[in-house]
Amino acid sequence: MNLNRIIGVCGKSGSGKSVYARKLSMERNALLVDVDKIVHELLEVERIKADVVNLVGVFKNRKQLGEILFNNKDLMDSYNKLIYKEIEFVIDRMISSAQSGGVDVVIDWALLPWSKYFAMCHEKHLIKKNKEGRWQSVLKRDDITEDYFNLRDKFSIDYNEKDFTSVIEIEFKNKGFFAGSFDPFTMGHLDIVKQSAKNFDSIVVGIAINEDKNRKFDANKMRDAILKTAKDNNLENFDCVVYSNFTGAKALEMECYTLIRGLRNEEDKLYEQRIGGWNRQHFGLGTVYYYSPKNLKGVSSSRVKQLLDKGVSVENLVPKPVYELIKRTQK
Repeated sequence: MNLNRIIGVCGKSGSGKSVYARKLSMERNALLVDVDKIVHELLEVERIKADVVNLVGVFKNRKQLGEILFNNKDLMDSYNKLIYKEIEFVIDRMISSAQSGGVDVVIDWALLPWSKYFAMCHEKHLIKKNKEGRWQSVLKRDDITEDYFNLRDKFSIDYNEKDFTSVIEIEFKNKGFFAGSFDPFTMGHLDIVKQSAKNFDSIVVGIAINEDKNRKFDANKMRDAILKTAKDNNLENFDCVVYSNFTGAKALEMECYTLIRGLRNEEDKLYEQRIGGWNRQHFGLGTVYYYSPKNLKGVSSSRVKQLLDKGVSVENLVPKPVYELIKRTQK
């Protein structure tokens, strides 16, 4: 069975290439070859990690490894030779698997033009974004300094646009996606929205539907209440949607490339960072975190529902439009 097509996606760090590759693979039902993810997994293999340590010395994480390599071109070249053969083995295996299934392959790799796979691509897409836009994207996604970004950028490949079938310039959209069950939407949630509104041009609140859980309040009615709350609080460029698929997939659909999460304590932070890492790995999305103020740390949707079950008023714990919905629901 012949392979349908191989599509290559390239771009500098923060250009949005991984987001574009992810969307493309979903649209075409193609196998995504995320080389950054492959490298991350390879460095967890003891044999490979030992070879890298022998080459560069002990490192705590990929960021520290990058700092070592970006400051030594010869070491970088040696590392690339060492790791490339391992990457090639994995990519060959993935392409073979796709060929057996007769599906397209999307290869997401900044260094694709330097590899044998570039000549194999039926389509070659170069994703571009201005440096300021890329810096803002990387800052939210990777939590790095501007000096480190510039150091990494200095070692990035210079692409020849004539080598590509298309050059796609992505306009920087500073748009955040705040997901949750919001059953109900509380004053704590509103505070997170207000904090994030200072750093984003627009915000989308996503009401996630879990079919395994029964909601106390209708999601579409909650959406209306949240939109009314935003209007009451003069929040511009704001939207609210209801969805049931993966949060990362919905964020991409809404052209949001950064997730917004609220934190009440350090335990929340550890949990949310693990979720953030998963969304980065699988959807190419960054995550920013905002702490709730002290007076709202005890406010949660679960707590509000507990108080309602005991007949206690929650008027001060939820925005007015949400409280009005609660009263209508209880009648």
